[in-house]
Amino acid sequence: MKDFIEPEIENIEDPSEGIFIGSGAIFDNPEEDEPILGGCWINWQCKWVGHNNGGHSVCNVTANHCGDHSGNHLTMNFMTNFPIAEVKNASGLTISNVSTYSFTLTRNNFFNPTESIGFNFEIVTSALMYDENGNALHGAIGENNGAGYYCKLAGYSCG
Repeated sequence: MKDFIEPEIENIEDPSEGIFIGSGAIFDNPEEDEPILGGCWINWQCKWVGHNNGGHSVCNVTANHCGDHSGNHLTMNFMTNFPIAEVKNASGLTISNVSTYSFTLTRNNFFNPTESIGFNFEIVTSALMYDENGNALHGAIGENNGAGYYCKLAGYSCG
């Protein structure tokens, strides 16, 4: 049996936005702050792949299906450690539940056993950040800030 680890919640600017914890996320390594997701999708990776000259940042998500069943949808809950202004252009996925630090993407397409997924989405931050030369970025995280700011999967469901 796993021990319950109480989540640490920091930097809530607007508590009226609410907080959610996505189902399926198990934090076995709290010092690394990375979830171990149970279920039929594995090898989740979220990586910054561009910052569009300061207008938005592009995140690439990949995962592999390891279940023995097919399905018709995959709903993914993401969280960030920076305030979100907008999420857009999610490779044909439905964007919903956008709040200050989280959002949901839904893939309403059929998937097969052992299928892999990969997609990009654009995320705009409401925080004013600066590039390595001190120039203001108007919505992007920026290359020099990319290691300190994340967008990661909090949980998912499929069916």
